Amino acid sequence: MTKYILLLGIILTVLPVAIASTHTDALDRVEFKSYHRLKIKTETLEYRVNYSSTNPDIAKEEIENQILISTNKILKGVKNKKSCKYLILNMYDIPYSYLNNRSKMTFIESDYLIDGLYDSKHSDPGYAAIFITNDVDMKTRDDTLNHEIAHYINEIMCVDIDTEDFAISSHD
Repeated sequence: MTKYILLLGIILTVLPVAIASTHTDALDRVEFKSYHRLKIKTETLEYRVNYSSTNPDIAKEEIENQILISTNKILKGVKNKKSCKYLILNMYDIPYSYLNNRSKMTFIESDYLIDGLYDSKHSDPGYAAIFITNDVDMKTRDDTLNHEIAHYINEIMCVDIDTEDFAISSHD
């Protein structure tokens, strides 16, 4: 009986580590200072965003409006306005240096510097993630947000266009 209790204790100690997402591991040392749960709703699409930022001064209404503007802009280029998949979006607003630190962000497959990233491959089931930098100029930030949201919309609406081509086509 003691062996079973000991084994159960070991399993319960190791299991949370084994099931932690790659994103959670990568962000475990990031000090987020603002969190917002958002519901983005357009005429044809509704989705949830869990927004976390290292910037304490991000107002909920400000980021919600930015995401809604990007979403509406991107949806103009989509023929079929029905979603085929539901993914909750985790959005992480972090410094450029952290996003580009490959020793921490081990799941990033590119070898060049980036301002943002969309990732559902390493997300928990039912979730997708966007990483955007918060210490770049506003135009770069807005363009990056728009580009990464286009990847998300491409996936949840099963757009029949390569995801990078679709995201690039959403630029001004």
